[in-house]
Order: sequence, then structure tokens, then C-alpha cells
Amino acid sequence: MTYTLEWLKTFDGEIDILNVKMDCLANTIEKNVSQYKYIYQTNMENCPEIILSVPNSSIPHLLGLSREHHVNLPTNNAGSIFEGLKDDWTLERLNKADNGWFNENKFKIV
Repeated sequence: MTYTLEWLKTFDGEIDILNVKMDCLANTIEKNVSQYKYIYQTNMENCPEIILSVPNSSIPHLLGLSREHHVNLPTNNAGSIFEGLKDDWTLERLNKADNGWFNENKFKIV
């Protein structure tokens, strides 16, 4: 599957988790999500706006990819983990390296 900006805009939570292409997903997140800040206006005086940003270095944590949650990662540097996801760290490879990771974190992928 190819993930695009249109796919992100219309994403409804339904995805075949077992067939997620991590490199395509990571590259799509980098291109369309992680380089931006999102500003939401509120009607609260003490909090007139909420600013959200999700840098590339946060993506591994959001997926449960850290030394504490995935014991066989070759690095614990979030930037390096994200680069690995963009390159060749497939879902199959991640699952084989730590069987418990997928069951605990599969719904974080979406």
C-alpha cells in the first residue's frame, strides 16, 4: 500500500496492521506530518491556542520502539530509529526481533 496525503486526510482508523509498510508510512509521516506545527484556536481565555508538533524523533516512542519496549533494537537513538524505519526496518523485522513488541504495540501503528 502507498500512503499519501489524501490517505492521511481520509484515514478512518481501518488498516491491515499486518501489512503496514513501515518505510512508506515513515516517509509519508515525515513528508506530510512531522515537519509542521498544528495550531488549534480555542475559546478558552487561559489557553487561546494549542500548538502541536510531532517531530521525527517522537515517532519511535509513539510506536513503542525504545530499548525499554523493544529489547533488540540496534540503537536507542530516536533519530536513528526513525531513519531505520524510513529505510529498511520492516514490520516483519521488528516483530522477529522482539515477539512481544507487536502484540503490545500493534494499535500504535495506526
